[in-house]
Amino acid sequence: MDGTRSLPRLGLGVSGALGWPYITPRRDAVRLIRAAYDAGLRYFDTGHSYCGGEAETTLGLACGEIGRDKLFLSTKLGTLAVGRLGRVRQNFDHSVMAHCLEVSLRRLDCDRVDLLMLHSPPRDQLERGLDFLSLVRERGKTAMIGASITQEQVCDPLLARCDVIMVKHSVSQPLPPERIAEIRRRGTAIIAKRVLATDTGAIRDLYPRTLRRADLWYALRMLKHRLEGKAGRQPNPHPVRDRLTFALRTVDCALFGTTRIEHALTNIAWAREVGGLA
Repeated sequence: MDGTRSLPRLGLGVSGALGWPYITPRRDAVRLIRAAYDAGLRYFDTGHSYCGGEAETTLGLACGEIGRDKLFLSTKLGTLAVGRLGRVRQNFDHSVMAHCLEVSLRRLDCDRVDLLMLHSPPRDQLERGLDFLSLVRERGKTAMIGASITQEQVCDPLLARCDVIMVKHSVSQPLPPERIAEIRRRGTAIIAKRVLATDTGAIRDLYPRTLRRADLWYALRMLKHRLEGKAGRQPNPHPVRDRLTFALRTVDCALFGTTRIEHALTNIAWAREVGGLA
């Protein structure tokens, strides 16, 4: 299957501060998803383990309001949230993923998704994970299959079995053009994830913009990433609009995240200007 045929150009990630109901009240999250849909967005991505399962439940409530068949949905298997804080562990056993899929569909209040992906599969689990997704596709539970991976994994020949891969690709950390061309030659579409995320760890990013719970959460997460060495220490010099435009012009789909309706609407308007929406 050619993953680019049905894959929308722009999507909203339902995870993180948007997916945790104690950070963003569920009614507010559903309102944001509905506002994005009304503005022309059709693709919403989540994952089985996101926010301890709360993210899928939130998206399921929004689906009930909007109508499942009007949306393009993706979720991910292979990681499980454990405990109230949603600590994540991996498990790619077929029986475990089958159970997780049943739970995810129940949370999403639907009987199928448009795209089902493996969530950060290690190399030694990739083949068995794709075997499971292929069976799920044969049974009509998903139209497309794929994997959310790291940039280091994009050349793995097993990924030729995917309709779609999701990978970090941004103006400050891009996939090489030759890699993008190689992936497309094998008929696989590319979703750029977290294209607007600020992972610099610069001092200014450690201060919350406001005292909103979501802004406090983002600042604390940035501090954690900085302490763990997962973020740099320099400001991102690229404006938000340039980051979004770069992703939309170089790969098949771009995902962004936000907890603010005004930000979502602005991003959607920008995407329409550069051909990211019909």
